[in-house]
Amino acid sequence: MKLLADLSPACCRWPVKERAGAHWFCASPVARLGLSYCSEHMHAAFPMAKVGRQTSAERLAMIKVAVARRRMAAMDSADATLARIMAASAAAGERAVAQQQASTADGGADPAPCSVQPDPPALGHEGNEPARISAPEEITDFSGGNNSLSADRAVEEIGSTPALRKVEVVCLGEAEPDPITTGEPIFERANPADLLVEVSYQRELTPKSVALIRKIALGWDWRKFRPPVVVFTEDGCLIVDGQHTTIAAASRGLESIPIQIVEAPEVESRAEAFIGLNRDRLQVTPVQLHHAAVAAGEETAVTIEQVCHRAGVTVVRAAWGAYKWKPGETMAVNAIRDLIGRRGAMKARMILQALAQAGCAPIAANEIKAAEHLFTHEDFAGELEPIGDGGAADLALVIKALGDGAAKDAKMFAATHCVPYWKGLAATWFKKCRKRRKAA
Repeated sequence: MKLLADLSPACCRWPVKERAGAHWFCASPVARLGLSYCSEHMHAAFPMAKVGRQTSAERLAMIKVAVARRRMAAMDSADATLARIMAASAAAGERAVAQQQASTADGGADPAPCSVQPDPPALGHEGNEPARISAPEEITDFSGGNNSLSADRAVEEIGSTPALRKVEVVCLGEAEPDPITTGEPIFERANPADLLVEVSYQRELTPKSVALIRKIALGWDWRKFRPPVVVFTEDGCLIVDGQHTTIAAASRGLESIPIQIVEAPEVESRAEAFIGLNRDRLQVTPVQLHHAAVAAGEETAVTIEQVCHRAGVTVVRAAWGAYKWKPGETMAVNAIRDLIGRRGAMKARMILQALAQAGCAPIAANEIKAAEHLFTHEDFAGELEPIGDGGAADLALVIKALGDGAAKDAKMFAATHCVPYWKGLAATWFKKCRKRRKAA
């Protein structure tokens, strides 16, 4: 074994163990591989790799050397961060216990149990060596910058926030899981301009793709960055997934980005990985995007939420199976957004309020379009009371009185006159609405 300080370029840099704060490495001579590690450790790092040429072995070895160094630095940083969070959690628990004791001593009612529980002791690194514990201080992120939220305050806020959900194990049933035959991915950095696109299974760049690339490049945000999935081959570093991100990074002028390296030596396995990465996932729905935009403080989403709140309408997060809709609930976010854009927040609120008071469950996009058409189109608007002068209340009474029969009549009207369903619904409502008195 050799210490890090004693290593020379002809020594294998595979980390073997850590003891008393010193990193020990394999001492096998590997002058034939240059700045890398011995063949035994190379195959341990890439058990599924089929190395056919010396150049491929050198490339894989050098990648693993850099990853090994980065992992050691990350382990030290993670240990220190975990120690800070543990100490902060313990401090928060002690404060909660002290508050309970003070409340009991004052003769008050028994307080609610503390929502923040101390974490269990940290496990040692090797053998029974204890983890390094440091005093609570500000948490540093992975880039080395300081967050404005201190560790103890972060634990307090997380423990008291009701909008958090733990990761729970899902039952896999009686089926036996497939054996894992591929190695874990590793992460490195690379120049995006050096990566290659394999055209046999990758998407061609369309005008829509180019527009997306320009949008990503002009508004580059590391919070929205996902490392491209790549494979190292004899031809170079091939992109399996993430070519738009890579092209945007190169267009932006970035000289280095994180990449995720996986093992896929054959083109068939790379194409299979591309299919899995793009098919085996759930698409984000407009409702989910809306709630995320509200949390992000996006102006349009906040306006929609305010209009719905004042109209007595609730945008539900999800509805599946035999979900029992309640009056005033909706998932028609896009229809509401378009309504506000065309008619303004005030008139949109009145239209939605009429549908909510009518007990629509749910408030569908066709009903929103029909109500808007009824109060704004020239064929109907002049015949009805204005929406702000009793027209909304009258419409609510009509919808309640018609009930489910309105849908049947609307479909018949739409089929007879060859118009969309929502126009047929507006005509059906119009027949029953109270008309304006004409001046003598």
